[in-house]
Amino acid sequence: MTRLIAFGCSHTYGQALPDIWDHKKNKEITTQGPSKYAWPQILSDKLNLECINLGSPGASNKEVWFHIVNTEFKKSDIVILWFQYYNHCQKLYIYQ
Repeated sequence: MTRLIAFGCSHTYGQALPDIWDHKKNKEITTQGPSKYAWPQILSDKLNLECINLGSPGASNKEVWFHIVNTEFKKSDIVILWFQYYNHCQKLYIYQ
């Protein structure tokens, strides 16, 4: 099965979305992993692909790159990178 593998920061992870953030206590629910409401999961569901969300809240571009070079890819994988520059300009790259 083709996998959609997403790398990025809190936008990719889905930080503060309702399934991983307790808004009443203003506290993260840390045992859940990435949000099922984050864009990688939504896109994977629409395309009927397996989702591997490797986003990490607060990740720098250097950390994202570290995860990329240490991931074992399959030939059929679709890889999406969400980089954030200077907290105001975001770039999206798609590789297949």
